[in-house]
Amino acid sequence: MFNPFGISTFALALLLINAVAAITPALLYRGDTRSPETIEKSNGFLSRAVTLGLAEDYSITPVMHVKLPRKDRRYPHDPWISTSKSWKSTYFFISVRQDGKTAWVYHIRTQGLCFRDVFAEHRAAGVPYTMGHEQEFVTASWIPWDNVEGWHIVEPDGKRTYVPKNKKHVPFLSTSISEESGRQRPNQVSL
Repeated sequence: MFNPFGISTFALALLLINAVAAITPALLYRGDTRSPETIEKSNGFLSRAVTLGLAEDYSITPVMHVKLPRKDRRYPHDPWISTSKSWKSTYFFISVRQDGKTAWVYHIRTQGLCFRDVFAEHRAAGVPYTMGHEQEFVTASWIPWDNVEGWHIVEPDGKRTYVPKNKKHVPFLSTSISEESGRQRPNQVSL
């Protein structure tokens, strides 16, 4: 077969695999101990720097973001917001940080935002990445509230209840007819 670019079939296949692997999923997750009301008041998720009213330092790469120690003077200027394509990983992350309090795992639509795959960033930088199980994606500065489509409420006892955002914080997904009254009643959805 004629190859006008002089690229081997293997190299071309590798390029295509990398391009497909770097595609951002349509939905990502973010664990947080702040309530939907708090996130909504901020109009979404803000980077640490924006939250603190500081300048964002883009010399902090996604690779550095992963391991940046709190003691580092640049830590408050971190421009990146972490998310994951793994619901399980996000649930585990928040469950070990909720300290006996209710927490939330937010479902975030990625449309219109630019996310970077942290694993791909490490690979491109030639840096080993031992946290690949987190399936982390980062974006800079802000995830608008409009991109949040719902959340799981994670109770301290581990119970999880999904709440779609369009239901305005009411943990019900559908309705059914009550046999006793013949009226519709909401069905609560728990995982």
